[in-house]
Amino acid sequence: MTKMRIRLPSPDILDMINEAAVALSMPELEFHLKSDGLYLNRFDSAKAAHLGISIPASEFDDFVVDEEKYICVSMDSLTGVVKRLKRLKEPIEITIEDDRLTFANCGTPRRVFGIDMLTPQRVSGPKPYEATTILNVDAQELYEQIKDLSGIVIHAIVMVSDGILNIKGEGERGTVSVQTILTESDLVKSHEGPNAKSIYAMMYLDGIAKFVKSCKVETITMEFNSDKPIMFITKVGSGEIRMLVAPRIERR
Repeated sequence: MTKMRIRLPSPDILDMINEAAVALSMPELEFHLKSDGLYLNRFDSAKAAHLGISIPASEFDDFVVDEEKYICVSMDSLTGVVKRLKRLKEPIEITIEDDRLTFANCGTPRRVFGIDMLTPQRVSGPKPYEATTILNVDAQELYEQIKDLSGIVIHAIVMVSDGILNIKGEGERGTVSVQTILTESDLVKSHEGPNAKSIYAMMYLDGIAKFVKSCKVETITMEFNSDKPIMFITKVGSGEIRMLVAPRIERR
């Protein structure tokens, strides 16, 4: 049996991972544990969204993994446990006992929750591509932009032009266009030529907005290119959570 013991200073990291998975409608999460940290690589059922996570061992109070291991759990089970642990606001210890992933608070009274582990799939991640546009944006402003479109449009166009981030869409209930003026420090990378512009499903953008609000994210990085997936990156100390959404490709 693999020896594993992970101690978190608070439920915050676990909560961020869970909220990111909920945002992209992940049915399961598959953690890849190595001696140097925790990783995750998972597509949603439709393969239209991908969640990638890398958090180094130094971000944990204790991180003992004696051999590389994959652990898969259902989202329903994990979400239920995280909600209970979040209320305690105490350090969390994660171990493996009798083929179950066990979560326990480090306070008194001690509460222990066990989750049955599923068979891991060990899938490969999305193919890498070079983003032509990279932005560091105020997460609250992005949240407001997305929420202004929510419930009105089904798909949204994301584009950057002349220093302005524009998210717009058309639906049966109307047309909405919301703009954010970018500062020089916001625009990390841009290119000369046609503006980066792609269409994405609002259900995923809504999920990103809920993640931003729930986890009180301050800054989020956006990486995209025309007709390519859009990546939303949130820092977790020296690690990061990467949420990728595939574009809707228009048939010609």
